[in-house]
Amino acid sequence: MFLIDPHEKYFQYQGSQTSGYMWNLKENSKEIRRVWQHFEPFHDILGSFQQSFDKGFFGGTLFRFPLRQVTSELCSTVYDGERVRELFAQFESDAHLFLIFLKNVENLELYVRDALESEPRLVFQLAIEAECLDTVRRCRKCFIETIKHGVNLKEDVSITYPLEICTVKYQDGGKAEKKVARFLVNEFHVGAGTMQSVKSLREGPNLSLIPLVGVAMELGENVGNSSRKKIEEGNCLDSSESKEVVNPVLDEAFMNPRGQVFCFLPLPKEEKSASGLPVHVNGYFAVSQNRRHLKWPSIGQKVDSDCSLLWNRCLLSEVLPLSYKELLIHATRSPKVSALDLYHAIPNLVVVDEKWQIVLEPLFRTLFDLPIFFTAVGGGKWIVAEESIFDCMKEEPETKSLIISVLISGGVPVVEVNQHVLHALGAFSNYSPEIITPGVLRNILAGNRNLYVNLEHHQKLLLLRYVLKDEDFRELNGIELLPVLNGTYVRFSKTEQPVYMSTSEFPTSLLPNIAEQFVSDTLDDVTHHKLSKLAQSGGWFRR
Repeated sequence: MFLIDPHEKYFQYQGSQTSGYMWNLKENSKEIRRVWQHFEPFHDILGSFQQSFDKGFFGGTLFRFPLRQVTSELCSTVYDGERVRELFAQFESDAHLFLIFLKNVENLELYVRDALESEPRLVFQLAIEAECLDTVRRCRKCFIETIKHGVNLKEDVSITYPLEICTVKYQDGGKAEKKVARFLVNEFHVGAGTMQSVKSLREGPNLSLIPLVGVAMELGENVGNSSRKKIEEGNCLDSSESKEVVNPVLDEAFMNPRGQVFCFLPLPKEEKSASGLPVHVNGYFAVSQNRRHLKWPSIGQKVDSDCSLLWNRCLLSEVLPLSYKELLIHATRSPKVSALDLYHAIPNLVVVDEKWQIVLEPLFRTLFDLPIFFTAVGGGKWIVAEESIFDCMKEEPETKSLIISVLISGGVPVVEVNQHVLHALGAFSNYSPEIITPGVLRNILAGNRNLYVNLEHHQKLLLLRYVLKDEDFRELNGIELLPVLNGTYVRFSKTEQPVYMSTSEFPTSLLPNIAEQFVSDTLDDVTHHKLSKLAQSGGWFRR
């Protein structure tokens, strides 16, 4: 039992005033009973606390912070009821983050006792969900037991596990508002035999830090079980389901990431993400004295001049990318993670904070050679970037969905990613990503009429409009998408029976009863214009 007296008014040690005093519950039991009134607040909070005094042991850690009600020499800030409520509201807003990287704390409860109440009242509760608690305990225990070897640990240690954290806010009248936040967490410890830079810094005389980092990606409300179920069952996703897997719009979440920085507990929240990363990052960092920020070099200061700055740079540039990569690879194997979740966890180059950009190159140089891109082909699978054909189409949603569905049915490994992922590919991969083009679609349609022959009339017109978009008419031969006046479709061909386009000078009425040889006159203006250009190019059909 330890009491702190920052004003040094009440305790003495060896004849001098001291700022604190410690009691052993067993050895100092007589003294504790003599000043029992000092410990009444603990007894009132926990009804079983008397047993702890009797046994001389308390199985946990209990903190009591008397709030300042009058100004003092240390601080002029005072706390009234309104200020305390503000503190509680601030805690509740980010409470789901507090348990992510802690090793032993599994739940927190917030109680309030008003002046006229005899018993404290539970107002807020935070806990790891029971469904995943055993897994979390097992993984954390295994990780801790393994890294106990410390400097003698030769190999890297990495563990990834799902984590669900539940918050419950109790309101007047007994109503409870429950929320569940879902994460995938990786914890990573560097082995002394794998990274000499970390080893040399750790063995130096000025640091007592551990080469440990962690990364947590937050999973969406709908964690993608439907899409993963399709993968496991071997069924191909249809176009509507593929849209649920990823939305390729660069939305608010990508421009304003919510990733926070932790040193086991989150550092104070800033107006925007301190790192600019879309994931939460934990590390045994060197932090400022007030524990509000990581230590960074000041203007004109060289990193090499301070081992704390070297340590932080080493964790960010060498260790964190390894943990980040492990997390994303494990995400492709987890039934709780959708492709959308994974793409959300990939950094957006334009918003990552300047100090944190040293993470990007070592992360992406290895990441893009790994199977982290989802395609619905073959029932669904994860593939590498070089095998992927990425969707960058600017078409209307219905057209885009139709084209993707047809390509997937034709065995084309279409990958729908957010724009920021393509930016990263272009910046850090050694090749240009292959994208969907009218030529890709023409090539698939020419080889398999069954992909489109039974589509509805308006769907065929959408495909026709797209394959004509780039005006590369040479690849149209054999595609049965030329609409004729009788409502059917014929093949584009230079050798078969000619097809004509009517004009104001030569309308279709001049040649009745051969509707199968005239291009439909109900086409939209864009398609009609493209076909007119095609007719003028010669050899396909005539105007």
